Amino acid sequence: MTEDDGDENIAYTPSAREGRYVNYTRIGHNQHEFVLELGQREEETLMHTKLYISPAYTHDLLELLRQAVGEYEREYGPLTREERR
Repeated sequence: MTEDDGDENIAYTPSAREGRYVNYTRIGHNQHEFVLELGQREEETLMHTKLYISPAYTHDLLELLRQAVGEYEREYGPLTREERR
């Protein structure tokens, strides 16, 4: 997994240790925050997580995701359109 600063002093809540699969995302924003809603789509979509993130941290998250996707593609090859669905 990609780490943003290598901080080893991180504690996880029980629900965070459990983890959740995400294949459906909705994103909104206003002047002060971005809202990410995460869920799992099967026969119906079940939203299970809502994150409120400042614009600055949203930008940092975007950069971390770009780095992680770049590393993934270097290791496994480019993602195809079908894999991105």
